[in-house]
Parts: sequence; C-alpha cells; structure tokens
Amino acid sequence: MRNEHGEVTHSIALLRDLSQEREIAEMLGGELRQQAAVGAALAALDPTDPIPVLAGEVASAVLLLDGVDSCRVIGLGAREQGSVLADRSRGVAIPRQLWIPPARTRHLRDRAAEGARVETWVARRAYGRYGQELRAAGIRAVGFAPLRHAGRSIGVLAIGTLDPRGVHVLERHRRCSPHIGALASGLLGPGLAAHQHDADLRTEIERIIAERSFASTFQPIVRLADREPIAYEALTRFGDGSPPERRFADAEVIGLGIELETATLPVAAESAEALPPETLLSVNVSPAFVIGHGSVTELVARASRPIVLEITEREPIEDYAAFRGGDRRAPGCLRLGGRRRRGRVREPAAHHRAPSEVREA
Repeated sequence: MRNEHGEVTHSIALLRDLSQEREIAEMLGGELRQQAAVGAALAALDPTDPIPVLAGEVASAVLLLDGVDSCRVIGLGAREQGSVLADRSRGVAIPRQLWIPPARTRHLRDRAAEGARVETWVARRAYGRYGQELRAAGIRAVGFAPLRHAGRSIGVLAIGTLDPRGVHVLERHRRCSPHIGALASGLLGPGLAAHQHDADLRTEIERIIAERSFASTFQPIVRLADREPIAYEALTRFGDGSPPERRFADAEVIGLGIELETATLPVAAESAEALPPETLLSVNVSPAFVIGHGSVTELVARASRPIVLEITEREPIEDYAAFRGGDRRAPGCLRLGGRRRRGRVREPAAHHRAPSEVREA
C-alpha cells in the first residue's frame, strides 16, 4: 500500500488455499495415467484371438482402473436375452451367469444407447435375483461403457466397485469410459457382431424346431414311358418364407444341422401318408444324419413306404466306414447318389428344389 507520496507504507498478503486445485490436478493426472495403462494393455492384445479369450483379456485390462473390482463383457444381440462373454473380478466372488434375463437385457440395451453412465442399485427390478447376489457380494455401484460396431450397440462393459463410496469412485472414470469403450469396441466389434449373429441364429433355429414352424411339400418323380409318378421327393418349407437351403446351411454352421433334420424328416414321413401308397418317398439327408445314432432307423420306422435317401453335397463324408454302417442300420432304404473320394456328390442333391421342377426317372 502506498501513501500520497507514492511511498510503500505496508503490504496486504492475499492467501489462497491451492490444496483442492492440486487434489483435482492429481486426480486428473492419475486418471490419465490409468487410462493410458488400460489403453496400452488393450493395444497389446491380439484381435485374432477367439472372442471368449479376447473378451476375458479386455475385462482383465479394465481392472487396472483404481476402485474397479469387477468387469463383465456382455453381448447384446437382437434377441431378448443377452449373453456374458467374460467375467473378471478381484477381491470379490461375483456370481457366475451365462445368460442375461430379458428384463435386464432391455435395461442394459437402454444404458448402452445412453452412453457411459454410473448407477447404484435403484433399478432392482431390472437386475432381479442377480442384483441381490451382487449386493450380497458387496458391489456398491456399477458403471457402463457401451460397445458399438457398424453404428449400433452390440454390448456393454459393466464395471463394479466394492468401495463404500460407490458411485463417487466410478464417476472418476466416467470421462475415460467412452475412450476405453471405443478401444474395446475396436477389438471386440467384428468378433462380437459375428458371435451375436450366431447366437441370434441359434435362438431362431431353436424356436423353429420347438414350434415346428415348417411343413413338407412333395415333388413328383415320374417314369418316362408313361409319365406316371413312381416317387415323390419331400421338400421342407418354413413358415416365415425363408429360403430352405439357407435355413439348413445356417443350422449346420451353428451346430444344429442334425437337430433340424431330425425335426423336419418325421414331418415329411407323416405328411407322405396322403400320397399314393405304391410310390416311394425320397428325402434329402446329410452324411452326418446317416451316421447319427439311430436317426435313419427311426425315420424308416415312421414311414409306411420305402424310403429313398438322397445324400446332400454340402458336407464331405469324412468317415466312409461309419457312413456305410449307418446305411446298413436302415434296411429297406435305397441310397441314391455316389460320392467321389473328396466328398462330392456325383449328382447334386440339394435339400430343396423349386416346386415346379419335375424330376424324371
């Protein structure tokens, strides 16, 4: 302070407590260091690993964040039921779960659409019994980082904390959650999308089998001399109008090919009861169905007429001895179509042909 002559007479000290600013700066610096550590761990992963392995490694990397005690990678397909791809934790016994109930799946899908967020256990209805188990395990709050691929939500990273401060601990990581979610999406996106597609496909095929959402139509095979039908080929048609060849191919890809054949072929045998009794019934079967335990025998037992088996060419015959054994278990059947050693059918016999096509024998 100066007097009228400009001389300094005394000073006033303005004191400011910088501890809060330094605490904030230290906290932000720590978040950046943790984000960098998680990013480095994710960058070191091999994106070609199987999706369950890769999802587990992603979940383990997220546990590098302070205060995060559990991380779960959850896939959200088009189905009503989500799936748990990986579950990692430290210092807490998280109840294991493979499938997410429909109510909670919808809840998680809504959270993923809203972006990164943190919540306590207010949504008890959405979590149900699983939420009770998490609370019993000591989880105080959960946070969500969405996983996206090709512009759509395909899953979430669900992280939990045991810290009594709950939400306040996870809120510190909210700013870096979108970044971590984006890195994880880059790793998991393609594989997770494929996994979801297969899971959705499995659900659809299982529904078709359970509801018997298919029927048989019959294509005549005629004798050239007089154009009289001597046999009928059974063709499967699905209730939703989907191409039959694609349905059977999809079922094989997800490991339900035998189940779909086993469901559709008895329907063909039953429906054939309305055909002229002196005609043969021709059905298309895969080598795996012929080799299967008793499947051919059961099919023959259901039919009131001789059965002609046409072996499809979609898959090779890997074990000819087992194939011949399966053929012998079905007395009264005539197996049409030879195969070369590499498993190709000499005369292609697909599962389905156009109804208007007339076969000549």
